[in-house]
Amino acid sequence: MKAVLFDLDNTLVDFMGFKQKAVKAAAGAMSAAGLEGSPDQIADGIFEVYWKTEIENPEIFQDFLMDKIGKVEYKYVAAGMKAYREVEVSELKPYPGVVDTLRALREKGIIIGILSDARALKAWFRLTYLGLEEEFDFVLSYTETGERKPSSGAFERAVEEVRKTVPDIRAEEILMVGDSYIRDVTGAKKVGMRAAIAAYGVTDEPGEVKPDIELANISDLLEAV
Repeated sequence: MKAVLFDLDNTLVDFMGFKQKAVKAAAGAMSAAGLEGSPDQIADGIFEVYWKTEIENPEIFQDFLMDKIGKVEYKYVAAGMKAYREVEVSELKPYPGVVDTLRALREKGIIIGILSDARALKAWFRLTYLGLEEEFDFVLSYTETGERKPSSGAFERAVEEVRKTVPDIRAEEILMVGDSYIRDVTGAKKVGMRAAIAAYGVTDEPGEVKPDIELANISDLLEAV
């Protein structure tokens, strides 16, 4: 492999682990501020709105309140946001071995990039907070590609980005590493890339398209490449 592309959430960072804790904290704060319902009920309602919209919905608390009480009460929004952010900065962590693996790949001369469905600000916030912002040759988010995985367009844009450094690289010389069989494995295979599933953070069930590599730990990648 001459290049490795990483999904960000649930591949490099334990996104859903942090998200569950952050939503639970936000729900508790909103309940304490006077919103009707138990923290568990509020948390369930917030996740229902996430699943109906998107997991990175930037106005999740406003949309949840419109769904629950028919209006936005900023007292509850502020309480939820404060609690959410406090958890975000305390619980957001890379998976074990991420930093060492990224640096070992760079030492091997392998191009490494990010291909994420997150918006640019969210992606860069997480990378910067974790101190990973200098570890990648490029970062492609939904903001740049305008398409979410498994759309071929997102992966084709990533190939173009790699070719800015290695003009003659073939798609099969690029490995996509992600947590989703549907978004990451299927999407990569559509354009001829190889694909590795991050089994430690996997978020869906295996489909017809199989990964080339299964990673029990991100450090397993060093043997695979």
